[in-house]
Amino acid sequence: MHPSPPELISPIEETIIEEELLVFMWMPPMPILPGDMITYNLIIMEIMDGQTAIEATEANPAWFGETGIFSTSFQFPISAREFEQGVTYAWQVTAVVENKNWVIGKSEVWWFTYYKEQPEGKPLIIKNISEGDTVGSVVVIEADVGERPDIVECSFYVRWDKEWLLIAKDSAFEDEWWTQVNTYTWVKSGNKNGELKVVAKTKKGKVLESEPIKIIVSN
Repeated sequence: MHPSPPELISPIEETIIEEELLVFMWMPPMPILPGDMITYNLIIMEIMDGQTAIEATEANPAWFGETGIFSTSFQFPISAREFEQGVTYAWQVTAVVENKNWVIGKSEVWWFTYYKEQPEGKPLIIKNISEGDTVGSVVVIEADVGERPDIVECSFYVRWDKEWLLIAKDSAFEDEWWTQVNTYTWVKSGNKNGELKVVAKTKKGKVLESEPIKIIVSN
C-alpha cells in the first residue's frame, strides 16, 4: 500500500494571521496499517523577497522546526522565537512511521503572513491645513497618521456639493503621508469654498478617515 501524504488544514493557505501562539493542524496519511506508530515533523521557513513558498523550503534554513509530534496538531510554543510583523512564512509537515524509520511523505507547502492589528493611536488628521484656511493654486497636503505602520494607502478627497472627489493618492514616508496637487482641478462653476479630508486603509482593509475641514481656494 502507498499511504497518502499528510494534508494541511490550518492556518489556511495564503492567509493573514495575528495569533502569536498559532495552532497548526493537518490530516493524517491514509491508510495507516495496524501497529504503525505515526509521528510528524513540522518545519517553518521565512520566505524572502522574490521567493515562492516552495523555493523557501528548498533553499532557506529552517526558521523553526519540531520533530516527533504524535498528534495531528501542534501549538506554536510560547518559548519559541516570535513571528515578525509583516513577514511571510512557509510551512510543511512530514509523516514518519516511527517504529519502521520510514518516511511516508511530505505535505504540500502552504504559507501565511503574520500581521497583528496595531493600536489605534491618535486619530488621522490633516497636518498642514487648518479649518477655514485659504490655499493657493498648488498646495501640498500632509496627513499625520500617527504610529500606524499598518497603513498601506492614503487618499485625499475634496467636495463642493454632496459627493467627495478623489484628488490624489500617495505613499508613506514613515508616519507622514503627503501629496502635492493642483487646486485648479478642484474648482467647479466658480465655487471656491469646499471641504477636504484624508482617507487611509490598513493592510487588513480597515478604513480610517480624518474629520473634514473647510477650505477656500484662491486662484
